[in-house]
Amino acid sequence: MDRQGNKWSLMDWLILLVVLTPSIAALLVYDRLPEQMVAHYDVNFQNDRYQDKFSLLLTVSLISFLPVLLKYISRFDPKKENYRKFGRAFTIFRLGAALLLSETYGLLLLDGLGYQEQVDLRLVIFTGLGLFFMVMGNYFGQIRFNYFIGVRSPWTLASEDVWRKTHRLAGPLWMIGGLIFIVAAFLPSSTIPWMMVLVVILAVIPYVASYFYYRKM
Repeated sequence: MDRQGNKWSLMDWLILLVVLTPSIAALLVYDRLPEQMVAHYDVNFQNDRYQDKFSLLLTVSLISFLPVLLKYISRFDPKKENYRKFGRAFTIFRLGAALLLSETYGLLLLDGLGYQEQVDLRLVIFTGLGLFFMVMGNYFGQIRFNYFIGVRSPWTLASEDVWRKTHRLAGPLWMIGGLIFIVAAFLPSSTIPWMMVLVVILAVIPYVASYFYYRKM
């Protein structure tokens, strides 16, 4: 990526704003948060682990900045020149990841402030994941060979042809999976285990398919 590709655009500022918002909110309500906050939910979205608020918020804030840092981390990709070919898709991925991470951060803060009963975690998380999968699925076909985002199996990384075929398969698959997640957000909680299976399917099918594409070469 050249210097022009590293200049900040309006989308970069938007990503930074999305990332900063929950961190700023955490500072504003810090004194109102309990010393021990929820750090993890089980598959039924029940609290199952706690952590002291300072270390938890610091960790989550640092993780939330990954979409911003990815703009610069991509400089070290051996295939960095390819990012110019899918710049829009790369930016959309970073924005989607920022929104998803900020949503999670916000849910932790609401839980800490005592609003856990007023927020339907399954509805919010499933809808967020569904939209993320659908958007990424829509852009998968545009992602060119790289080492940071996309389906990275030994076979996609060994052949650009395999990479292209695998992502053409993964795109519609992720869009369908995302739609299922959104529908499941409004279904009974008994569907939760099946959604965990769906995540595995969305990851495994493109990975396995890349092997067979490679074998056919």
